Amino acid sequence: MMKALALISTLAAVIVAATRIQPTCAAQSRQPTASASVGRAPQQRAKPLTGRVVNEGGQPLPEATVIAVPAGTWSSQGQASYLSYPSSLTDDQGRFSLDGITGGLYEVTALVPGYYAEREAAGQRRLFRPGESVLIRMIRGGVIAGVVTTSSGEAIVGIHVRAIRLRTLEGKPALSTTLLTTSYLRTDDRGAYRIYGLEPGVYVVSAGGKAVLPISVTGYEGDSPTYYPSGTRDTATPLTLHAGQELMGIDIRYRENRGYVISGKVTGVTGGILGGGLVVLSQAPGGSVETISFLVPTEGAGEGQFAFSAVSDGEYDVSAMSVENSGTTSAAAPKRVKVKGADVTGVDLALTPLGSISGRVVLEPAPPADPKGGCKAGASESIEDIVILAQPEDRTKRKLAGAKSIMSLSPFSLHIDAVPDSNGSFTVRALHGGRYQLETRLPSENWWVASISRPPANASQRRPDVARSGISLKSGEKLEGLNLAIAQGAAGLRGKVVSSQENVALPGKLRLHLAPAEPERVDDPLRYAESLVEADGSFAISNLAPGRYKVFARIVSDDEANDEDELRAAAWDATTRALLRIEGEASDVVVELKRCERVTDYVYRYRAPAAKR
Repeated sequence: MMKALALISTLAAVIVAATRIQPTCAAQSRQPTASASVGRAPQQRAKPLTGRVVNEGGQPLPEATVIAVPAGTWSSQGQASYLSYPSSLTDDQGRFSLDGITGGLYEVTALVPGYYAEREAAGQRRLFRPGESVLIRMIRGGVIAGVVTTSSGEAIVGIHVRAIRLRTLEGKPALSTTLLTTSYLRTDDRGAYRIYGLEPGVYVVSAGGKAVLPISVTGYEGDSPTYYPSGTRDTATPLTLHAGQELMGIDIRYRENRGYVISGKVTGVTGGILGGGLVVLSQAPGGSVETISFLVPTEGAGEGQFAFSAVSDGEYDVSAMSVENSGTTSAAAPKRVKVKGADVTGVDLALTPLGSISGRVVLEPAPPADPKGGCKAGASESIEDIVILAQPEDRTKRKLAGAKSIMSLSPFSLHIDAVPDSNGSFTVRALHGGRYQLETRLPSENWWVASISRPPANASQRRPDVARSGISLKSGEKLEGLNLAIAQGAAGLRGKVVSSQENVALPGKLRLHLAPAEPERVDDPLRYAESLVEADGSFAISNLAPGRYKVFARIVSDDEANDEDELRAAAWDATTRALLRIEGEASDVVVELKRCERVTDYVYRYRAPAAKR
């Protein structure tokens, strides 16, 4: 039981940590109600991380729980306690102060009953350092309410009711953020339920069945769930919920249908943070989690048993994960299981260690300070403020990562990232086999990524450029020796895109691209940059290597415009990079950016492509 409760707290903290936030310039502080130290190397001095929590109208939210989660927590701290995040309660003015934080980058989130956090815009900053202030905007969530009755109309008391968010209002798949809260909601003495604080999206609602996390028992846990209005998952009526909307009268007529059992074993179990490990049962397709089972290790056998009860007819994916105290993570590939009128036994999963990528960040010497103020000599940022992410090159894998994996319920998938230590060393852990690109989030506009290389096969060779070729990682491989060079003296380009024709509006969605004009740089993905053009025509691109760039703009779809992964991935793919290079070569617009130069009033005149005949 204690293990289950600890995991619930862990998962709750992690799911809350997925909240996105907005920065503000200043906020008053107060002493936190509670604060806990995080296992980081001590810095020279500690500064509070302060801010405010407000609702969508800007009114303060008192008694909100605020949590600061260190960037790269899992990658740098295999044995970290996820229950020791710095935390605080807001005062009557919505103010908070997280004291005792000793450097590094943090993601800050708030937990307010009935609210969800406003999502950040694509590319907006979400990590903060001690001494900075944060404004967290919370939005009142929607409500789904109704009653659960028997076939004869009698109220059912104390039955679990769950709302599962299938997708966003834009049609994108969405893992339910109400995984923990709604799974333990029970009907009252009238058979009534009310699920609140829901994000906008498309939902299905069910009553009965096994709880997602096994900490409570009801008399209906042996039955398969009944979905609104009175059927199976296949016949469930989807509900569209908008921000702040209340959907009342979502009444469920309960059907007492026997559920089935899926059982099996997991090999390769070593124990550790999660004991024997976890097994997750999720819908296939779709990825929504049905329930979680703890492994019961077999003494000395390196394996564990699992069983899921109250399973309805349908197709499911079963996956498993185990984490050692050393930080090594093992996972089993999902296995597809079909249930049709009978129990399914003998489902065997094999855990295999996940891989890692490690190396060192090298900060090249700074250039002399620019007399015009473009570069600031002696900036306070350090390499410990860099966030390094390993992103799968395959766009399909990026989009599916987490949604259908057990990793989506763990601290290891929200951000597969790392933060360098004071010597620049970093390790990104818990990586499946495949090809990756390293993405860096830099703390200063004065910095740019000069190169990413790996050790050569022999001493007589040059270090291969992995920014261009990508990083090929075998299953369980621990790749070492990468060199990530950061140069100082970056340039920046801000301005507006306007139509080249009078009285002709710009297209709805545009992306401004920079492609290297120097022939020797055309196949270097680090020299490509892009920015989504805002509704008013404005754009901003920072952290640019000095040099000459071809400038052009392309129309993008709504999906691409709202997809940050697409923005990051454009120049990684060799085929896409070739297309961008062709468009860049065709452009007659060139901008030259000098070291430390900040252009803030650039105007690009967009000319619509000629219609195809």
